[in-house]
Amino acid sequence: MNAFQQDIVDFLAAETPLTAEDLAPLVETPKDSKMGDYAFPCFRLAKELRSAPPKIAAELAGEFAGTALVTSAEAAGPYVNFRLDRTAYCEAVLAAPAAPATDGAGQTIVIDYASPNISKPLAYHHLPSSCIGWSLKRIFTHLGYETVGINHLGDWGTTHGKVIAAIRRWGRDLDLETADIAALNALYVRFNEEGDDDEGREWFRRLEEGDPEARELWQHAKDISVRELDEMFTRLGISFDVVKGESEYIEDCEAVIGDLEGKGLAEISEGALVVRLPDEDAPPL
Repeated sequence: MNAFQQDIVDFLAAETPLTAEDLAPLVETPKDSKMGDYAFPCFRLAKELRSAPPKIAAELAGEFAGTALVTSAEAAGPYVNFRLDRTAYCEAVLAAPAAPATDGAGQTIVIDYASPNISKPLAYHHLPSSCIGWSLKRIFTHLGYETVGINHLGDWGTTHGKVIAAIRRWGRDLDLETADIAALNALYVRFNEEGDDDEGREWFRRLEEGDPEARELWQHAKDISVRELDEMFTRLGISFDVVKGESEYIEDCEAVIGDLEGKGLAEISEGALVVRLPDEDAPPL
């Protein structure tokens, strides 16, 4: 029991023939909060006191003088409804998170939140993910779990081939040491308006194959983005245990593909290696 319930049970134990152990399970929360914070049904006392529950409720409410935690009691038919001191209640609620918890001892929870794309500004739709993920991480950490917060950056794909192509076309004068995400995004937007998609795909192919120029320009764009994103998350008071992009898993792809082929899960379809998901309403991977 909390201290508020304990005050109510102590009062009832002093005024009725039931013990505190008998009374504690009977104290409940009213379905309608307008009735009070806690309620005690007097049906159990009817036989003990040989009296009607509404009469017992009225008598108990009349005897209650209040405590530091519970301010008043009033009868509502066969129930005694108790109201709590709001200041004491708020103080108890605010102090509750300070109490240690061990619910998650020995268990690990991994939470992926934020996950923006590089070379693009942090957008409003990243805020719910960031704030909810960070809040969940703090809650589970308080509950005793080992938590790992991950920011999984979108830093791979044809988009980044377009950024590279745009820098080569119009960003030669761009100071990659002082540039910001807005400048990179402006180049990306311009490429989508004026550039050639095949050129973007070609530069992403070069990036995948480790072309030195492609890798250097891509790394510059990533460094600029991470620097600015870090500043924004710091302002939000949000942090991560791990920051990794899609690019960091490229070296694992061949092993995963080989594993899928070895298990007979992959097949050739229209010139591409795919994995079908028969139980999913989705196209093959």
